[in-house]
Amino acid sequence: MIGLFVLVLVYLIITISTNDPAWFLPTFRGEPTRIVIYHRGERSEIAPGSEHYAVLNEELNRSLSRISGYDEGLGLSPESLQDYRARETVIEVFYAQPVVIHSRFNFGRPDSLLIPLSGRHSEQHPVFGGIGGDYLPGTLNLRDVSALKAKLIELGYID
Repeated sequence: MIGLFVLVLVYLIITISTNDPAWFLPTFRGEPTRIVIYHRGERSEIAPGSEHYAVLNEELNRSLSRISGYDEGLGLSPESLQDYRARETVIEVFYAQPVVIHSRFNFGRPDSLLIPLSGRHSEQHPVFGGIGGDYLPGTLNLRDVSALKAKLIELGYID
């Protein structure tokens, strides 16, 4: 009985701190309004219905379902955002409505996500969350982005 009480207490504490009663479900199913890939200054935009949208969104959802941690101290300045877009490989994903990435971390409800695949901090596999075009401090960290990179190479977006 005490074990059950402790389990329920832990669940309630995490639910309150994340504002997500489904925080323990390791799935993400977002449908972005557009996916933008920047690769060394070149920009490619993929919209729903376009040739590679479904396969890229499936890989994004798979990657975003595998959270390994949270870094509350990592933020994204306007200069860093501009640098990522101009010099590195990064994916920006935009949603019509705020999304919930289920995890035990309070990531908020962003309407855009930025995933650096090269450059500063990319080895940690961070996901920056934005609201209305502004990226907020704190990042979720993905377990792995190698399948996402491989898919972008296979489709010809990066080399």
